Amino acid sequence: MIEHIVIENFKSFKQVNLRLGRLNLFVGTNASGKSNFFDALRVLQGIGNGFTIHEILDGKPRSATSEVWEPIRGGSARASFSPGGEGQPTSFHVEGQFNTPPSSAWSFSVGFSAREGRLCQERLTVDSGVYDSSPISNNPLEPFFEVRYYGGKKSRPPHLKFEKARPVLTQMARGGNGKWAKG
Repeated sequence: MIEHIVIENFKSFKQVNLRLGRLNLFVGTNASGKSNFFDALRVLQGIGNGFTIHEILDGKPRSATSEVWEPIRGGSARASFSPGGEGQPTSFHVEGQFNTPPSSAWSFSVGFSAREGRLCQERLTVDSGVYDSSPISNNPLEPFFEVRYYGGKKSRPPHLKFEKARPVLTQMARGGNGKWAKG
């Protein structure tokens, strides 16, 4: 269950920090950010489904292997807090507990550039295990970025290449880049 969410630089939110319970009610005047909060949840859903940043924000047509993904209201042009999509990356931080015994705490953070359609940072923590995919090089012209993958070992990690537009955790869960093996 999601217990805490932080949204930064997304639509009308410079920074929002919410604690969530089992039942949550969102009430507010028109244009107060209720729909933008649910758009943020849709971005997280799109990340979990393995879509690219542009597909999540601007939509994805139906293909032989995938369903239609409706765009987020305003698309990538209006996804960032600052005018024109310039400035700091959009980021989400989510924390929660797995409900299955034994209960485990988890947190997930992701940062991306809506304008460039690329991932900037991604981190998953489950209990004491940490996965962090900050790119080694941040060259916006490269279609891939290299990440260090430890795989639970203490030796020097290999640098592996992944698509910049798609979350690395999703790429790894679906077979990765073909050059790493699960734990």
